[in-house]
Amino acid sequence: MYQVDWHGRLLDARETTHIGRGSNVLTEMQRVIDANADRLMALPNVIGVGSGEKDGRPAVIVFVTHKVPITHLGSDEVVPRELHGYPTDVVPIGAPHALEQSMPTKRGSEPNQSPDGRSGPELDPVEAASMLSAKDQAVVDILNGGYPNVVGVGTGMKWTNGTPTGRKAVLVLVNQKIGDEALPSSHRVPASIGGTPTDVVGVGDVMAGHSVQDVDALTLTSRQRPARPGYSVGHVNITAGTIGAAVYDLLPGGIGMPPKYYLLSNNHVLADTNQARIGDPILQPGPFDGGVYPRDQIGTLSRYVPLTLEPAVPRALHRNLVDAAVAEVQFADLDRNPYWIAGIVGWRARGLAAVGQLVQKTGRTSNYTTGRVVATNATIDVGYGGGRVGRFIDQIVTTPLSAGGDSGSLVSTLDGVAMGLLFAGSASSTIICHIEYVRALLRVEIAERMLP
Repeated sequence: MYQVDWHGRLLDARETTHIGRGSNVLTEMQRVIDANADRLMALPNVIGVGSGEKDGRPAVIVFVTHKVPITHLGSDEVVPRELHGYPTDVVPIGAPHALEQSMPTKRGSEPNQSPDGRSGPELDPVEAASMLSAKDQAVVDILNGGYPNVVGVGTGMKWTNGTPTGRKAVLVLVNQKIGDEALPSSHRVPASIGGTPTDVVGVGDVMAGHSVQDVDALTLTSRQRPARPGYSVGHVNITAGTIGAAVYDLLPGGIGMPPKYYLLSNNHVLADTNQARIGDPILQPGPFDGGVYPRDQIGTLSRYVPLTLEPAVPRALHRNLVDAAVAEVQFADLDRNPYWIAGIVGWRARGLAAVGQLVQKTGRTSNYTTGRVVATNATIDVGYGGGRVGRFIDQIVTTPLSAGGDSGSLVSTLDGVAMGLLFAGSASSTIICHIEYVRALLRVEIAERMLP
């Protein structure tokens, strides 16, 4: 469950985070939430409860996958208008697990591809549900089962010689492959789970913000005003990451005058992995690339989605969806078009990310790169240095797109549709969180159109 502080920062309700001004009110609200959470969570489509504001007043926020008209609900299924004097507000943010996957069925040795690189037709709902069930079982049996080198599981298809075959599979993600002969029988990945074939995929040691690399003059490390997505940026206390996009507050009905403008990147780039304070200076370029406060300040940290990390919280309890944050900037200081990419024409729902799909990004270190989606709906463990690990659910895994310093890059399809935010990777893979989650949890607009 999430909670929103007075500065707009999203907090995990399991954490004991100091909130500051208004903390007495929030403490009282939290008691109200705790007393009603089980009843609210039992209502149709409800997936979370938190505290926030409605019309300028403290309110209990009820997160749902989608809104349902009151006329379609029973009297005992409706969210009450208020709880103990606090108004309620129902906010749709989608479901943590997509119920349908855009996976191709087998079409021979090579998958069919649409013009944007998506592979083959979608699975029907029964097949999609079967794959998700098998994947969830793999989390319990394999990811949580003590298998050596396993760092994640996801849904995808078998790959041969770097090419998707079109045969659906549960992907077991490992930091390095080990031959069956070197493993005890109890630690060998089964050939299938719940009737769905498995495939072991090496993804390397997945790290968020893995060591920022020294770069040459051809990379995007210089000071720019207006700055463009793809260029170096960072909190005053970190090294450097990448500007992902120019965004603004969600508008009622999708039209109007945005009250504020922001640059979008990762929590570990703009909020120093939960350590920053709202209002901290953000530099462009980042400090590693010569950015100096106050000369190179481009904005201030506005809000972020906190990360739940081990050892503070046991990994099995993690429900991380995104590594994301925004910094408020002046409108004139940020260009909307990513460097070397023609523009972002819209955004796409997470359920439409497909294995085999071609994607692109521009980042501070590795410049412009392209790749292919390897797995979707992935549950994966990501290192944050110093023994800290975060487990993320419903992630996208691609072929390697990135290097240290590319964190925060926006990943899009080749036709310019935003798919997600790059936040972690290794020499053999890149991990991306869905832009739909980023948009909903930070309440920012990245593009004016949602595309099919």
